[in-house]
Amino acid sequence: MPRRSILTVAALALMLASGTGCRRKEKQFTAEAQTARSIMLLLEWHELEKPGVRATNLAHVFADINKLYPYDWHQRFKRFGKYAGFQNSIFEKYVFLPPGKTNRYVDGEIIAVNAQPYPSPDGPERIIISRVGPGPKQYRYYSYKEERIPGIIGDIPKPQPMPAPPPAPPEIREHAPILDRISGYFFGFTQANGIDHRVAVVLWYGLLSLPAILVIGLGCWLWRRALRHQRL
Repeated sequence: MPRRSILTVAALALMLASGTGCRRKEKQFTAEAQTARSIMLLLEWHELEKPGVRATNLAHVFADINKLYPYDWHQRFKRFGKYAGFQNSIFEKYVFLPPGKTNRYVDGEIIAVNAQPYPSPDGPERIIISRVGPGPKQYRYYSYKEERIPGIIGDIPKPQPMPAPPPAPPEIREHAPILDRISGYFFGFTQANGIDHRVAVVLWYGLLSLPAILVIGLGCWLWRRALRHQRL
């Protein structure tokens, strides 16, 4: 049992290392999709924290759930230069639409959309995030070519200008995007395999707590082993 625990910890460390080392330059459409999945998770969190309160922009979501400004997102998209999709703040990158916006090409109610198109292999496109109901609320995202966006959404409101964020706290390091990328891969996998988003959220937090559980279990095993040696 302890040997398996040690091997599991080593495997997790190897997964993290392989996700950070020797990677090619990131494609923006990949970053957009992964960030959209993260926003879906935050919207689920917002519903739990503020039931009945509709978020009007991404800054609203972060404030309501007491989450720090996403410096990792900011740096990640700034690397794309003029296609970053915002000027001062990552909160300018997404526009939230008024209640009740629907379209036959999108399941549920349209919640948010990229304020500006971004490049993809097939040309400029935007991501649309929708809220699906009734019953337990879920969020989905769709990538559509720029020429289709007016027919689906109509006129997109201009993003609310935001001030530049304060300097990042000293505890925030460059490796912060690692967890964001891993969560993006995880939720992409669960969505592709038809796993309900709420179930995926529970599984994700279970995976996050797994290393701590393994460390505690290993510590208990070492403690019990030391006690047995003392009795001998």
